[in-house]
Amino acid sequence: MLKRFFFLSLILSLAPLHANATMLQNSIKSSQTKGTYSLYEPTGFTLSMPLLIVLMDGDGNPEVFAQNNRIYDAANRGGFAVAFPAPDLDTWQYGHFGQIQKNTDTVFINKMIELIIKIQKIDARRIFIAGYGEGGFMAQNYACLGSYKPRGIAVVGAAMSKDLQKICDNASLSVLYIRGGKDAVIHADEGWMGNFTYLSTADSMKFWATKNGCKTF
Repeated sequence: MLKRFFFLSLILSLAPLHANATMLQNSIKSSQTKGTYSLYEPTGFTLSMPLLIVLMDGDGNPEVFAQNNRIYDAANRGGFAVAFPAPDLDTWQYGHFGQIQKNTDTVFINKMIELIIKIQKIDARRIFIAGYGEGGFMAQNYACLGSYKPRGIAVVGAAMSKDLQKICDNASLSVLYIRGGKDAVIHADEGWMGNFTYLSTADSMKFWATKNGCKTF
């Protein structure tokens, strides 16, 4: 996990909270789901900004993660808001068929996006998701089954669940995969993660390439 985090830190760099920027905190609780999220509104926030959703690994702290990486800087330069959702159980439900079918985390992200669009007037056509580790599995889960279809996802240190690929109904979106060849947790070859099997890196990328109608891979 440390190697994957360090690699991600090379992509994003250390940055403080910028002047005139805002960090909002909110919680969601209903009969179906519950969880909390932080929303970063960058300097010069305007209506109809794109939204980046960052799904971290397990019980990672959103604010610490954001402070230790270049996310704020990128948001201010690029003019987009950033949401950091935290699941109620401190781990994402993402891989096994039973988890996928009863996934309250997908409902939670649906409700979070709905609230942000309603209150902050985010552009629903420009939603992007970046997921690291468990968050990378969940990013693909949401891309397949969520109510708001993202324009693109970035998957860091994760792969495609075999169960998820069978029921993924999203047709086309941009996908970025970042994998480490010596990752000791999620191997490059097909493997087993807890209670589900995941595809190899090559087959995971081939799955998305096929979904996008790519003729070569």
